[in-house]
Amino acid sequence: MNVFLLTQAAEDLAGTGGSDIMRLVIEYIAYAVVIIVGIIILLAFRRASRPPKHTELKKQLESFSDDLASVHDQAQRGVLPRLRFIKLVSKLTYRADKLAFTVDGMAEKERDGDLAALATLLEQAHTELSAYRYGTHDAGDFAPMETARHKLTEAIGLLTRIIERDKKLSAKRA
Repeated sequence: MNVFLLTQAAEDLAGTGGSDIMRLVIEYIAYAVVIIVGIIILLAFRRASRPPKHTELKKQLESFSDDLASVHDQAQRGVLPRLRFIKLVSKLTYRADKLAFTVDGMAEKERDGDLAALATLLEQAHTELSAYRYGTHDAGDFAPMETARHKLTEAIGLLTRIIERDKKLSAKRA
């Protein structure tokens, strides 16, 4: 009886082959679209989560340094109201923390002591800026901000030496 049912099912499939083939083609196209979209999403996540290159990191540090210098100069001139000053310092503190976290991850991935020292300098700058954010220093006291600028200048110098070291190492390999 099973043989009879199987032959009957085969005859039914052979008779309606056109619509089944079209349905299969549409299903395969849908599967291909889902797979392609998934691959594109994975590539976007990979690109977004990759650590920056050393030159990109240097540009980020220089931008951060310029912003810190701008806030410092405006605060010294007395142009910034207290609330605006605290908002800008909070943004700078967040950027310092984010950069320190990124550099720390890079140092761990590359197992580089110089990058770890760079992360430490950025964490120290973050700590100095946090003094304003939590109200332990007055807006008129610029010593922590100047210390943070000094730490950031050291960090940029260290990163410049790391980039030069990397260029020398890549020249030796070639």
